[in-house]
Amino acid sequence: MNRGGGPPYFLQVAGYWALELRAAKGSLLESEGLTILVHAMHRQVESHFEYFWKHLTPRVQYALAVLPLAQSAETYQEQLETLARLCLIVKESERYRCFSPLFRDFVRRQKVEGVLQADLFALAVPHRRALLRE
Repeated sequence: MNRGGGPPYFLQVAGYWALELRAAKGSLLESEGLTILVHAMHRQVESHFEYFWKHLTPRVQYALAVLPLAQSAETYQEQLETLARLCLIVKESERYRCFSPLFRDFVRRQKVEGVLQADLFALAVPHRRALLRE
């Protein structure tokens, strides 16, 4: 699984930590090593995610937080195009997803007006819709 995502910087971070862990362990990464890799990457990329987040408008933040709902609504197409241009979401099989599981998890921890988020659930208050996320 590509934990880093598409933008080159995040791929470099993933590659760096994978090579460091492999060198330290002297073998291929197994589940314990992958957990360490994810935590190391998380610490390094969190500030970058915060930067992206702070520079999104509230409406774009909302569309990202309720992505499954937003992509089925015509009124959010401009926001989805903005997110795609920034490489924060990617289209896969006619559906959008966050560019990285780490970024998806970051978005789930953010406070977004009109959205109540808890783990795999989100409540889009203005739309009166509950979402079960993967």
